[in-house]
Amino acid sequence: MGYLSEITYKTLYLHKVQPMKKCKQCHHNKELSEYNKRNSTSDGHHYYCKDCVRKDLTKRARTPEGLATRMYGRQKARSINRGHPAPDYTLVEFRSWLLSQPNFTELHTNWKQSGYDMELAPSCNRLNNSIHYTMSNIELITKHQNDLKS
Repeated sequence: MGYLSEITYKTLYLHKVQPMKKCKQCHHNKELSEYNKRNSTSDGHHYYCKDCVRKDLTKRARTPEGLATRMYGRQKARSINRGHPAPDYTLVEFRSWLLSQPNFTELHTNWKQSGYDMELAPSCNRLNNSIHYTMSNIELITKHQNDLKS
């Protein structure tokens, strides 16, 4: 049970009072229910509150590297759903391809300036929908353009 004794925990439970913890990132005191569980800490909860973790994940997902990771993960999931083989390239190879595309910086900048409007997010289109993801079968466009091709 971590730092709370069983008696203290029962007292808090009976009085419907949640133990508090100070987030190491935003420095706000919040109830333990506002933290994800983490067995490796003394109190059994993450150091950062759920809000701070969510903000950090969102911020990372919007970086070029984070975007590449998300796009690659979706390609793998879509391949499985369609019964196609997984992409014939690795995440590292895809990230390198993505960052080397002449229109990537412009697409990413436009997406960022739009306030991360998902319609303007960079997206990979398969040129030939009957075959799986290969380097020779993908192009970089916006999600909106890709949706129009479907």
